Amino acid sequence: MLDLFILALSWALIPIGLLRYQVRGLRPFLGVNALVGGLVAITYLHEGGLAGAAMSMAATSALALQFAVGHKLGLGPRLALSVPFISVGLVMKESGFAAWLPFTAFALARAAETFQHDLALHLVLLFCTSLWIVYGAVLGLPQIVIFEMMGLASNAIGIWRFHVRPAHAPG
Repeated sequence: MLDLFILALSWALIPIGLLRYQVRGLRPFLGVNALVGGLVAITYLHEGGLAGAAMSMAATSALALQFAVGHKLGLGPRLALSVPFISVGLVMKESGFAAWLPFTAFALARAAETFQHDLALHLVLLFCTSLWIVYGAVLGLPQIVIFEMMGLASNAIGIWRFHVRPAHAPG
């Protein structure tokens, strides 16, 4: 029964993938992505993607803390909070190159969260999402690949809506 619930949960992530990049402003973005990260971590953990689960939980803890304090913490405290998850992920990670993809995506995303410019954040996250797509494909998780591809498309649409289109609006 638990397997069925987690399977349903993992497929329910797909519509959320559309919405997570459509929020405007850093604080709403952090809150939505903290929730999403926790749900993704459960999926990875259930399917044996230990590095992905650990990095998703590390990201979720950092995002949730940033959301709670209003984006007032620097990179150092957020990474310190993530060290236990990173350590577990390094010890328990699966073998092969794919196990390093979550660590790379995590590090780049945490650095991007310190950017003061929303566009720079979203551009770096396009690349990070690509790493998660490859990781999900290597693990054979179609729901994660679809979820991340929806997120990639949503992020690109958000960049267009909030940054490209306003610059070209007649004025």
